[in-house]
Amino acid sequence: MSENEVEILVATVGFRRLLSFEDSPPIQPVIDANLVPRFIKLLTYEGVAKLQFEACWCLTNLASGSSEHVQILLEKGVVNELAKLLNSPHQEIIEQSIWAIGNLAGDNAHVRDVVMSVGVVPSICDKLDQAPAGSSFVRNASWTLSNFCRGRPGPKFELIERAIPSLVKVLIENTAEDIIVDVCWALSYTSDGGDKHI
Repeated sequence: MSENEVEILVATVGFRRLLSFEDSPPIQPVIDANLVPRFIKLLTYEGVAKLQFEACWCLTNLASGSSEHVQILLEKGVVNELAKLLNSPHQEIIEQSIWAIGNLAGDNAHVRDVVMSVGVVPSICDKLDQAPAGSSFVRNASWTLSNFCRGRPGPKFELIERAIPSLVKVLIENTAEDIIVDVCWALSYTSDGGDKHI
């Protein structure tokens, strides 16, 4: 890691810590400082996994803000860059990307559909199918898939259909209540489209 990359990493970790405050994280000031495009650019630093991870975590926290904050992330092109991270060789980057994607998808049905339109569901499901039962990865991926299934109008069944076998596998293999609750909600949302969806 170059000296410049170390400085960028230290700054990014600092922003991640600020954005992780439970009470009133400074989401709007970070957006106003035009840091969103910089965090998105850091997602492309494939040779510096720690920097990618921290930038992704910052974007995850920004995606937990208001609908206006989420819209800014969409306008800056975050969805495609997060989708690319699903192919990272680093499990922690994949998991953080899934969490950010879940935060975005949970905002509203329109954002959910935008996120799903880039084809992230099969990739998330493939990774989920390989994850150890009860892991944080299973927890985050199940929650994200649940966010894809909910909302009015519901998602196109064709876009969520691949998630059903993965969710059933998670339901069978896991005992953690929060994971089971997310999976049950996802399956309930998915079956709420008539006989074709059952």
